[in-house]
Amino acid sequence: MFKNIINVNYINKISLILFFFIVFLLLNNLKKEKFKNIKNNSRKLIYLCCFLKEKYIKEVELLVKSIFEFGKINNNTDILIITDYKLKKKFDKLKISKNRKIKFFILDDIKNIEDACFSRYRIINYNKLQLYNKILYLDTDIIISNELKSIFNINPKKFIVLKESYFGHKFHGGLYFPDKIKRKKIHSFSSGIIYFKNTKDNIKTFQKVLDMKNNKNTIIDKFVFDQPVLNYILFNEKKYDNISFGNLVENNPQKLVNQVICHFPGGVGSYKYGKMNKFYNIIKLQKKIHDFLTNYKFKEKLELDYFYE
Repeated sequence: MFKNIINVNYINKISLILFFFIVFLLLNNLKKEKFKNIKNNSRKLIYLCCFLKEKYIKEVELLVKSIFEFGKINNNTDILIITDYKLKKKFDKLKISKNRKIKFFILDDIKNIEDACFSRYRIINYNKLQLYNKILYLDTDIIISNELKSIFNINPKKFIVLKESYFGHKFHGGLYFPDKIKRKKIHSFSSGIIYFKNTKDNIKTFQKVLDMKNNKNTIIDKFVFDQPVLNYILFNEKKYDNISFGNLVENNPQKLVNQVICHFPGGVGSYKYGKMNKFYNIIKLQKKIHDFLTNYKFKEKLELDYFYE
């Protein structure tokens, strides 16, 4: 009888081990399938963050309007606004929020500018992130001036960013890089525009940015906040590409050529919004003139064809 009890206990233990092993295999397989599905889908996500002050809502509204008017996104592309409950109520009153492409992700623990700047990396906690393959982060002080397919046609093997200054500059990791890197004057980048693929590895990289921010030993620059941290991490991981955007992205453009993303860093409040709004209206006017001339030439051609028949 004692022998039988031992045998039963032994069998139970083996069964339990097998059960947990099977559960582990199933969960691991589900995880692999999740990232396999992400890799195979064609959905894209544009996201931006808006916190602390209502004045930023005007910038977001103008940016979103420019995406719809000039960016010409297709049905496979959504726009996600990361904000808090208070500002969400303000957004709900705007016409742009009625568009089915607009989604919201609520973070209600943003207490200061530092939290707000690092909120862009918390996209990794968005519960529908697995639906998207290519992801484009945009600062709110941006106007889209041409079709975004020119951006999304680029295959981002690394984090694609806008070239700016050099690694070790005050705004680009000056607190973190050793002098030997600073002396090399290697081109760094802005964290205002980040284009990347939704991969397990890239999600880990964003988590490293958040971990560095939350480390009590990390000194955070109180002017540009997240940008030096991202520069430091992507440089060390060799995961940045500040070349592929080429002329498609430009800081403070003076005229409209072939840019797709027009970024207006620097300046605050009504001055910044004024610059954005002025450029938005210039684009709108140029598009109208272009459409008029195109239609006029087409009409003229039709009349000539009719005349020579």
